[in-house]
Amino acid sequence: MELKDNNQKVEVIVSRQGDSSGEVSLVNVFYNMAAKKKIYLRVLAILLILGLILPMFLAEISSKDPDAQAVIKLTYDKPDTISFSSYVLQEAISKTKMSEDISLSELESNLKIEQLLSEETRQRLEVLEAQVAASGTQVGQAANISLRYINTYIITLANGFGNPDARSKTYLSGTEMRDLLNNIIESYNNYLYKNKTDFTVPGTTISDMDKDNLDYLESLDIIREELNSFKAYCDANKLLYPEYRSAATGFSFEDLSTAIATVIDIDVNYLYSYILSTGVSKDPDSLLNRYNYDLRTARLSLAETENNIASNKKIIEEFQNQTVAYAASEGQSGQTTSITTEYYNSLVLGQLELYESKSQLEQSISDLEYKIATLASATSTADVEKVRADFERIYEDAGKIQQIVFAQAEELIESDAVKNAFMTTTAAQTKVTSFFSSRNIKKAIIGGVAGAFIAVVVWFIDGFIQEAKKEGRKDGEAA
Repeated sequence: MELKDNNQKVEVIVSRQGDSSGEVSLVNVFYNMAAKKKIYLRVLAILLILGLILPMFLAEISSKDPDAQAVIKLTYDKPDTISFSSYVLQEAISKTKMSEDISLSELESNLKIEQLLSEETRQRLEVLEAQVAASGTQVGQAANISLRYINTYIITLANGFGNPDARSKTYLSGTEMRDLLNNIIESYNNYLYKNKTDFTVPGTTISDMDKDNLDYLESLDIIREELNSFKAYCDANKLLYPEYRSAATGFSFEDLSTAIATVIDIDVNYLYSYILSTGVSKDPDSLLNRYNYDLRTARLSLAETENNIASNKKIIEEFQNQTVAYAASEGQSGQTTSITTEYYNSLVLGQLELYESKSQLEQSISDLEYKIATLASATSTADVEKVRADFERIYEDAGKIQQIVFAQAEELIESDAVKNAFMTTTAAQTKVTSFFSSRNIKKAIIGGVAGAFIAVVVWFIDGFIQEAKKEGRKDGEAA
C-alpha cells in the first residue's frame, strides 16, 4: 500500500496480486461512514455505556466480602495492652450466628490490633532517641523520660479464614463479620468487668459492733471509723460516676457523701466532745484502767520511736553519697556523677515515717491524758440520760447509712455504668468499597474510552470495506 497525491486528494492505493492500479479514496471512506452515521452513532453510544458500566459491575461481582474494623479506647486507671484470650474469642464464636464454621486458631490469626500513639508521645519518643544518640552510653539519663500512651486501639478482623497456604478460604458476609467483631469486643468488655471491678462493699457491719459491752467513747470511735470508710467510698465513686444515681433511692454518691459528713461533723463529733467534757461513762473504773494502760503503751512506743529517730539521724549525717565514674563513648572524655543509693533513700524515707509516727503518738498521749482527767470529774444524771439518748440515735442513723451505702454499692456493681466503664468503643464497621469509588470510576472511564474506540474502529472498517468493493467493481468493468 502507498499514498499518492492526486490533485490534492488523499487516496489509498490498494495493490492486488497481478494488478497495481486499484485505488481506495479516504474521502470516500469518510463519505461511506457519514452515510451510516445514524447506525454507528447508536453503536458508539451503546458501547460507550457498556464500557462505562460493565467494569464497575464486574468489580462488584468479583470483590470479596469485606473486613471488619472497630476502635477501642481503654478508660480505666492502669490499662493493659489489649489481648484477646482464647476464652474471649471462643465466647464470641459461640454467640455469633455464622453460615460457615471457623476455628479458634483461624480467628486468632485474622485479628490485628494496632495501638495509636498521641502526638505528645511521638514527640517524647523523638526526644528520647535524640538524647540516646547524644549521650552515648548514658542511656539511663534519657530513659528517665516517662512516655504516656493514649490507650486507643484499632481492631481489624480480616475476612477469609483457613490455612494461609490453602487456595480457597472461608468467607463470611459483611453482617456476620460485624456481628463477630462486636461479640469479640463485648466478651472482652465482660472480661474486664469481671477482672477489674472491685466487688467488695465498703467497711464492715456496724450492727456487729458489741455496743452493750463497749463504753460510749469506744463505740463512737468505731462508728466514726466506719462512717469515714463509707464517705471515702462515696467520694471515690462520685468522681468515677458523677452522673450515677441509684434507681431505688435516687441518691447520687455526692448526696451520700454530704449526708455522711453531716452525721460525722454534727452528731458524732459533738457527742464525742460532750462525753469528754462531762466524763459520762458506763463503767468509769473499767474505762479508766483501759485508758491508763493505753497511755503507758503509747509512752513506751514514743520513747522507742524517739530513739530510732536519733539513731537514723546519726547514720544519715555520717553517710556519704557514692561517686561513680563511667566511660563515655569513643571521642568523649570519661565523666563522674554522684548517685543516691537505694540504702540512703530508704534511710530518709524511714526517718519521715518515724517523725509521722512520733506526731501521732504525741497526739494520742494528749488525748488519753485529757480523757483520764475528765473521767475523774463528777457526772450528773441528766448528762448520762442525754448521752444515752443521743448515742442510740446516732447508732440508728449510722445503721441506716450503712444499709443505703451497701445497697447502692451492690446496685452500682450490676449497673451499665460499671460494666461499660473500662473502655469505650465504636460499633464494628465493614470496609465496603462504594460502587462509585474512585477505583471503580477509573475502571469505568477506561472501559468507556475502550468501548468508544472499538465503535469508531468498526465504523471506519465498514466504510473502508464499502469503498474497496466499489473500486473492485470498477476494475472488473474496465477489464
